[in-house]
Amino acid sequence: MSKIRAVEFNKLPNIISLTGNLISKDSSPIRPKNEKEIKREFQDEKWKDLLKKIKKTKDLSLHNIEKIQNDNLLKTAFYFKKRFYLSDNTRIHQEHIKLYSEFLKPYIKSASCLIEFGAGYGSKILGLSQNTEFSKLSLYAGEYTQAGCSCIKILAKALKANVNVGFCDFIKCKSDFKKIPQNGIIFTSYAAHYMPQIPRNFADFLLSFKPKIIINFEPVYELLDKKTIHGLLCRKYMEQNDYSKNLFSIVKKNCTKKNLSLKVTKNVISSNPFLPISVLEWGQRLK
Repeated sequence: MSKIRAVEFNKLPNIISLTGNLISKDSSPIRPKNEKEIKREFQDEKWKDLLKKIKKTKDLSLHNIEKIQNDNLLKTAFYFKKRFYLSDNTRIHQEHIKLYSEFLKPYIKSASCLIEFGAGYGSKILGLSQNTEFSKLSLYAGEYTQAGCSCIKILAKALKANVNVGFCDFIKCKSDFKKIPQNGIIFTSYAAHYMPQIPRNFADFLLSFKPKIIINFEPVYELLDKKTIHGLLCRKYMEQNDYSKNLFSIVKKNCTKKNLSLKVTKNVISSNPFLPISVLEWGQRLK
């Protein structure tokens, strides 16, 4: 397993060119996000290309797929709890799974299932499924792209994980899942931020499944610190990529209106030093 090495913030420009681009006055133009752009990036490119590789791989394991998906010869910087580190992408992914597990485990008791919406190619929910704590839960993976859904199905079969796979659209707040059990644990990971603005009915959409808890592991623009250089660079990165800027407002407004719990853990980890995720745990009825 690759080692993790600490890196000084001021050394980041030597490791990741993105640092200089964010600081430069000649910054990259805004890359608008819309349905067409999301389909191009994930359906037509990322997951379609990964699907071809998966179909050609004889020994399908999460470790091997991560090696296919990520260039493990390349060491990259990542962020974890206000510090910066250097490692390969597979190890960084493992650190994410470990963190997700820590946040999800307290809700497992009496939960009916584990649900990931915006599941990509299934790396998070399948990674969690390999932990004994989650092995007894039914699994549901909702994904926007056909290529992503196909990847999840093939990988789940190889891993002997019983995953129900279906379509999920955050933009229109739609899903073709008709019978997800109530009292499940719903989570999202690096998915909701791909909309420039979170729809007003986003919270209602997730709550419609009557979950035990909802946990968003997402970059949250409103929680980025405006008083630090790192926080300002993170804000600029989200602005340049046209990522959502109102997730926290939407969730907080709905929790206040419906008298629901909301616990916030700010800017915990990221595979990109300038796109840290915060953790929003919400949805339980307050007494």
